[in-house]
Amino acid sequence: MRATLEWGSELFDLRYFGSEDMVVPAWWIGVFDATGGLRRTAVSPRPDLSPTELTLWLRPLVGFDLAEELVRLVTEAVATTRTERRSATETR
Repeated sequence: MRATLEWGSELFDLRYFGSEDMVVPAWWIGVFDATGGLRRTAVSPRPDLSPTELTLWLRPLVGFDLAEELVRLVTEAVATTRTERRSATETR
């Protein structure tokens, strides 16, 4: 899962790394400047954060508005993926 958001001259990149290949699944946030340089990065303390917990973890890192928008984007991506999987299963 991934959500990216440009805000001013910065790019905020929120990703969930979790698969059978991952030893330790985790949420990761990267904040990049206009030149593409990584200004800040953080890894969540746990992989199983609810949307509310994810927002609370992100707030000190990116601010209130950006935290809510990034979580909204991730939530929409998850809902879209589930709908697509359900549709694919029903058409078989």
